[in-house]
Amino acid sequence: MRKTMTSMLAGIGLVLACGTSVYAQDKELTIFWAEWDPANYLQELVNLYEAESGVKVTVETTPWGDFQTKAFTEFNAKGSAYDMVVGDSQWIGAASEAGHYVDLTDFFNKHNLKEVMAPATVKYYAEYPSNSGKYWSIPAEGDAVGWSYRKDWFEDPKEMEAFKAKYGYDLGVPKDWKQLRDIAEFFHRPDEKRYGVAIYTDNSYDALV
Repeated sequence: MRKTMTSMLAGIGLVLACGTSVYAQDKELTIFWAEWDPANYLQELVNLYEAESGVKVTVETTPWGDFQTKAFTEFNAKGSAYDMVVGDSQWIGAASEAGHYVDLTDFFNKHNLKEVMAPATVKYYAEYPSNSGKYWSIPAEGDAVGWSYRKDWFEDPKEMEAFKAKYGYDLGVPKDWKQLRDIAEFFHRPDEKRYGVAIYTDNSYDALV
C-alpha cells in the first residue's frame, strides 16, 4: 500500500494521509474535504505551496451529505485515493480507535501546538480521550461564530430607556447568552417585520436545523 492514513483533524478536522513516501518525492498530493468555502480557500493556499515547493496539491471535494461515507469507505478499504482528509472533529474517537489515525502526540508536543493554538480548539478537536494528553489531529478550522448587530437600534435613546426599564441593565453588546436572549426577546417585533435575532441554519449533515 502506497500510504497509511495519519491524521490532522479539526472542528472540522484535518486527517493527514501520508506515509512512508515523502511529499517531495511524490510531487503530487490530493486532499479530500467537503464542498464549502473553506475548501476553496485551502486550494488557494496550496497553490502558493505548489509555487514554492514544486509539489502539486489538489483539493478534491464532495457534498456534505456524502462526505463521511466516502471518507470512511476509503479508511476501511485502506485505500490510497487521498494523501490527506480534512475530517470532522466528531470522527476522532471512532477513527483513532479503528486505527485510521496515527498518534501525533510527539509531533504535537515537539511543535508546542498546545500553546500556539486556541485551547478550546485543541481540547475538543485534537485530544482523545479527553484529558489524556494524546493528540490525533492538528486543528485546521475552529468553527468560529461571528455575530453582528444593528448599531442604530442599540444607540436609539428610546430603545435604551425601554430596555433598561424592562431588564434592569443597559442595552449593549451582550456579554453572555442570557443577555443575548434578553436582547433577542426585546427586539422581537414581527408585526414591524423586526426580529430579535437571526441565525443561519441548515438541514444537511450535522448542521443546526
